[in-house]
Amino acid sequence: MVSPPSTGTTTATSPPLEGATLKAVLTALGVSARTDEEIERSLREVEDAPWRQTLAPTVVTRGGVESTVPVYVPDGAKVRVRVELEDGGVRG
Repeated sequence: MVSPPSTGTTTATSPPLEGATLKAVLTALGVSARTDEEIERSLREVEDAPWRQTLAPTVVTRGGVESTVPVYVPDGAKVRVRVELEDGGVRG
């Protein structure tokens, strides 16, 4: 068996949170987690959140390189693009 090369970094691990401790941590983070049903609903909301936002608030790309920016709209919807450049220019 060959081990992967060392990256020079160390990853800290901690024991998994369970039961009441996990629910307390999630609640402290503002996640509805009093019951298993609330945890399931909160998990679905987190998973669905990116699909509810049309475009990320900020997108950074490298100049001179073709880039792809995900845009979430209903299937078949028309999309109009306007890009504001760092130097104040506008494209679109």
